[in-house]
Amino acid sequence: MRKVFISLLISIFLAVPVLAQAEYCCEVPENLASPVARGITNALGWNFWTKKAAKIAIIKVLKRNAEGDYDVKIDSFSAMDLKKGKFKSAEIKGKNINTHGVYVSSVVMNTLCDYNYVDYWKRPVIFYTDLPLKFNAVITEEDLNKTLVDLGYIKKLTDLNIGGISLFSVDNVVFKMKNNKIYLIAQMKAPFLMGERLVKFTFSGKLNIEDGKIVLDNLQSENLRNINLNAFVDIINSMNPFDLPLRLFKGADSTLSISNIKILDNKMYVDGIMVIKRSCDGQTEEKTE
Repeated sequence: MRKVFISLLISIFLAVPVLAQAEYCCEVPENLASPVARGITNALGWNFWTKKAAKIAIIKVLKRNAEGDYDVKIDSFSAMDLKKGKFKSAEIKGKNINTHGVYVSSVVMNTLCDYNYVDYWKRPVIFYTDLPLKFNAVITEEDLNKTLVDLGYIKKLTDLNIGGISLFSVDNVVFKMKNNKIYLIAQMKAPFLMGERLVKFTFSGKLNIEDGKIVLDNLQSENLRNINLNAFVDIINSMNPFDLPLRLFKGADSTLSISNIKILDNKMYVDGIMVIKRSCDGQTEEKTE
């Protein structure tokens, strides 16, 4: 059984819909400051101070959209260009992130284009070019469980019923990560099937990638070999708590494509590309010139 309860784990820290491929277009630099102007501003130290101001502005934007601790490094063309939001590249590092109930321990993002134009001084931010970012994220067991609680997924599991009748109850749900597998561990009580006996059960599945999406293969019971829980498994498979039509920034769509995922030492490591698309208010540069 495929495409199950964790079909979109990277959206856990970004909360955006995942698409099969992250398509983007790198644009040619335009209307940059002249070489003479660049030399003068660099000699006067303006570029250094403008970088510091831009870093503060970008961190404020990030914190408005996702709680966490951030550091930003930016490579500029000149102080004048950077003041407009035009820059060569940027690296963003984040720790202890929480965005709309989605938790991630750490993430590193690097821009992929040599020319980027983002007016991060405006509120909301305006993207005059696509902003593709390569990312590496780390999600712990604690992050995963806190996210699934805050997104209401655990409640869905504990409030299960079939045909409007509660055939069984589920409690003490927790997710574990080990040996490149996800484990769902819980306790179940099914009076119609097992009387008042309380049964602990464990489901497991391996994480894989299909067309840029995270899928869970080989979902199976680890300890209840003689009990038919197909109905319960089908319900788990039908749930997709992370398929949320949310955006990182108002007026700018985002896409995501996963390239690699692995579980090591109870942590999930996810690599991929995120693209923040050009804003609906950022179709032409002339609007700000």
